Amino acid sequence: MFRTVWNQNRRFGMEHPHFVVGSMKHPACIYSGESVSKIVDLYDEDRITAIPAVNEFHPTLDTLAMVSGNGSGRVVCWT
Repeated sequence: MFRTVWNQNRRFGMEHPHFVVGSMKHPACIYSGESVSKIVDLYDEDRITAIPAVNEFHPTLDTLAMVSGNGSGRVVCWT
């Protein structure tokens, strides 16, 4: 597992605390901050070919929006 990032969005992230972390199996995994149960795996096998080592949530949108980046510099936007 890699660096964990909490969603700091004042509306979406604070009402339902959650965090994201990359994994060796290639998805970006989002977990509940209350129960620590997995909410969703963000993964697209056609586009994601490397580990999403860096993840960040959008700070102001009212919906779940985040980006994942790998060591090669490729970035994927999730909405």
